[in-house]
Amino acid sequence: MLADQRDLYSALDYYRRGLDLAKQNGDQISEAILLNNLGRIHVDLGKFSTALHYLQPLSSPVGDLPDQKTSAEILNNIGVCRLRMGDSNAAREYFLQALERGGQGVANQFLWETLYYLGACYESQQDHEQALNCYKASIEAIDFIRSRILEDEFKAGFGRNKLKVYEALVALILRPDDVAEHQNRAAEVFGIVERAKARAFLDTLGSIRPTLSGSLESPLNDQERLISGHITALIKEIARKNLPPGRRLELEATLRRAEDQYLEFHSRAMNDEVESVEQLRFLSPALPVTLEKAQSALLDEKTAILEYFLGENQSLLLLVTKTDIRIFPLPPRAEVEGTLFPYIKLLSDPPKGRWKGLAAGHNLFRVLLSEALPTLPESIENLIIIPDGGLCGLPFETLPLPSAAPTSDGEFLIFRYAVSYAASCSSLLLLKERRAASPVPWKLLALANPEYPRRASALQGEKVNPAGLMKSIYESEGFELAPLKQSRKEVQAIARFFPREARDIYFGQAASEETVKTAALENYGIIHLACHGYQDERVPFRSGLFLSLHDGQREDGLLQAREIAHLRLRAGLVVLSACRSSRGYIERGEGTMGLNRVLFFAGAQSVLSSLWEVGDRAAAEFMGHFYDHLFRGESKTLALRSAKLRMLKSGYGHPFYWSAFVLHGDSLSGINPDGF
Repeated sequence: MLADQRDLYSALDYYRRGLDLAKQNGDQISEAILLNNLGRIHVDLGKFSTALHYLQPLSSPVGDLPDQKTSAEILNNIGVCRLRMGDSNAAREYFLQALERGGQGVANQFLWETLYYLGACYESQQDHEQALNCYKASIEAIDFIRSRILEDEFKAGFGRNKLKVYEALVALILRPDDVAEHQNRAAEVFGIVERAKARAFLDTLGSIRPTLSGSLESPLNDQERLISGHITALIKEIARKNLPPGRRLELEATLRRAEDQYLEFHSRAMNDEVESVEQLRFLSPALPVTLEKAQSALLDEKTAILEYFLGENQSLLLLVTKTDIRIFPLPPRAEVEGTLFPYIKLLSDPPKGRWKGLAAGHNLFRVLLSEALPTLPESIENLIIIPDGGLCGLPFETLPLPSAAPTSDGEFLIFRYAVSYAASCSSLLLLKERRAASPVPWKLLALANPEYPRRASALQGEKVNPAGLMKSIYESEGFELAPLKQSRKEVQAIARFFPREARDIYFGQAASEETVKTAALENYGIIHLACHGYQDERVPFRSGLFLSLHDGQREDGLLQAREIAHLRLRAGLVVLSACRSSRGYIERGEGTMGLNRVLFFAGAQSVLSSLWEVGDRAAAEFMGHFYDHLFRGESKTLALRSAKLRMLKSGYGHPFYWSAFVLHGDSLSGINPDGF
């Protein structure tokens, strides 16, 4: 049984218990709500007769229910059941009744779903115009609801079950019986895909949250510090040795409540601090970028965008250049990811001898690029990849070109193009506008070789050692905090590019969380952090960077995502020379929910990070090459390509060593003494 099905059956049990209680108390409204929930779960389980057993009796007296929302939802669920049973005529009538009962205004939170399924009814009846209108109206309803959600964590999860609307609209526009029209409607498809992808990320970048609260000493920041400190204290307590199991469960439940309180606080605080219509406009950015705007503002004759959209039934690649757009059909998401994950496994496993992924790479190239790449103009030198789903974990530059001989080490895509990544064209445009609006200083902040305790023991008698506690809790999850001695040499090599007055460097105990939090971060154009990274894919804002862990410090040593989000950055480049710092939970339609994302929220313009751990010696050599080329005047993306090509010619030529490092965000700019 799949995990989702287990959850549904578990919910059934709770709803049945609630139904018994409602009947005992004579609570007809609660009884109707619970019967409706039981019916919808059976619809989702595919048990349509049982679903109608619960739902159909509610449809006749539905007008007597005082709750308009519940009655509209009941009608909607009966419609979904009838549609899945193949009776689109009956389903359509129920959806129309649901719209009439629930209204088509903003207060109807089920409006998007009713319109979506009504569109599916019209599509099955070959009424394509009505279907298009319904799908488009459904997307409008989705966008409005999303605009009312102020916390990024909630926005991302909100879109999880709504991508089907965008997929249905794209599939209807690109009907197989109308292939001749596909290219003519490419701009329209581009707009839909941009609207579907990374919308929460776009809203986050457009947010004014970092400038709210003004003073660092405001009451809101005091309250935030209290909640954040409570979370840190709970984590420390949970890590104690010999903690009774019952007490541990109690503390973990308290931690979850504290984290919920933290998210609720930010949503509430942002609402309280929005004082003008102008501020509200920034909280709800304009609709995603149009094709014309993307081409004029993001592209030149040397740059192309490859935007992927993975659907359940069909996927797409949109290839955008300065003057053209082309659509290439791809296999469904499951087929693409089935080819993808074995290849990523070959890349990310420490090498044993020669590269053995050439055949798998050729196969993946065939699926993802074989039709599109030959159509690129010869002038193209830079590729901006906008991945989707599992593609967020793929370094495209490792894909072997068709010219690579089966017995050779391969000619990789990086030989021909500089490659960078973005969440969407819309978010990339916002990052570019951020750079134009706020030039950053030519100054370096670097932390390296943090001091980690040698022993994981957290207790010394009855005294709690915070550093040991943090080390214990994360080592118990498989994260070894080994010393990063080479990172000191890495940063020393980087520092030589900056005048003494334009660099602030911290090693050992000084490479601490306190150093980061107390620094005037807005004064640095480059921030380089050489440390261990931690990704919690279950709760993304628990992820963080391990800085110095030692006795006597006020902080716990883990700079968590929730803390990074409220730093104030203007950096043109943040470098995370930290293992797995580019990874995170992948939210469909939103991209990776990891440290890159939260750094953009904090104000960064681009982030260089890693997909897996490559070892501090290889990382140090790579970073030396990257900064060398960056200070020769190359753009960030070209400097990254140059560094990878140099690694290929060294003792670190295996893709494991050089392909882990990926660049996200505004990558086409370089650096100069006047700023980025």
